[in-house]
Amino acid sequence: MRGVIRTLALAVGLAVAVGGPLPALAQNKPLTDVKGGRDHPLIKRYAGSKLIGYETKAFDELELPTGPLVEVPGTIERKPATSEHLEGRWTRLLYAIAEERSSLEVFRNYEKALAEAGFTTLFTCAKDACLHDGAMGHHLYLERKPANVSDTYLVNDAFTGSSEERYLSAVLERPNGKVYVSLLVAKSFGYENWAKLQGPAVLLDIVETGAMEERMVVVDASTMAKDIASKGSVALYGIFFDFDKAVVKPESAPA
Repeated sequence: MRGVIRTLALAVGLAVAVGGPLPALAQNKPLTDVKGGRDHPLIKRYAGSKLIGYETKAFDELELPTGPLVEVPGTIERKPATSEHLEGRWTRLLYAIAEERSSLEVFRNYEKALAEAGFTTLFTCAKDACLHDGAMGHHLYLERKPANVSDTYLVNDAFTGSSEERYLSAVLERPNGKVYVSLLVAKSFGYENWAKLQGPAVLLDIVETGAMEERMVVVDASTMAKDIASKGSVALYGIFFDFDKAVVKPESAPA
């Protein structure tokens, strides 16, 4: 028993000394949903999965792949052969599945659920057809990880190495604006934190397009008069000029 304790203590000490993660034995805890996270109302989760990463913004942008990745000549970068630049309410969901399930099974379930919800597929690829197996996860995820997490190790390590990748982008037409979905399902094996799980990771990005919330303050004449009388100046918003020119642009009309 003393030998086991000394071995574990030594492993923890070495991990701390080199700044690395604690051994898997010390991290062996059940998957849980991230606090405050929630499924998107338009898209169900795969049964048995846990939402371990979550983030949403009222207005943001996303480059949605509508074609396979290609190498950018003279660089190590990759980009979609075709894509759509989206702006709107953005939600990112990262799920982990502990039980043994193939990427194909999980992907087909999502594919069916999206079709039943009225989504139309824009593009889909699998493994080497996306560029090479593992490329899509690296492109979509590593520079934009969810801010809210239930397991830091799993979220940080997701898609650092992956296989059985399957990707889909789709759109839902609505009277108040389109909804776009980016779906990636893959077996993540980059580090031992994912190696202990039997199922794949699921990454969902949802962008709900629509008008941006107008937050600029328009000052009326009476307010201007009061500010000039009390402060000697007034702050005006919503007046636009071309660069290095004094001509007021037409979109300044409301102000």
